[in-house]
Amino acid sequence: MIDHIPSISHWLDPNSSLWSSPSHPTASAATPLLTTRKRGFTQIETRIAHLPDGTWHPDPVLQQAGALAQDVWRVTWHSVIPLMREQGVDEEIVRSIVEDALEELMDPTIQTVWKYYMTHAVKI
Repeated sequence: MIDHIPSISHWLDPNSSLWSSPSHPTASAATPLLTTRKRGFTQIETRIAHLPDGTWHPDPVLQQAGALAQDVWRVTWHSVIPLMREQGVDEEIVRSIVEDALEELMDPTIQTVWKYYMTHAVKI
């Protein structure tokens, strides 16, 4: 998925082949395409932001953003528990993985950054 992130803005462009191909993978080549109106997006803008995970950054604004990012990751790690259990991973192993990840996330000496990709566009 991450390898395709730079392609998203190209896919959204009205001239992308995405808008001229059948809408469903099971649709045949004989399926008529909707060509009566323009499809896609305009004013496509992409941006990458680097957000600290935690309040370690010296900039007060990034400290606030980092606190929010840390909260998101905390909730995300907890949400992984039922997914891993459903896949048959032993409960003790799951708890260990999540606890270790949360310990690392909360450790102020480990300064990690969340690379946040944003794409904004206007639908035609």
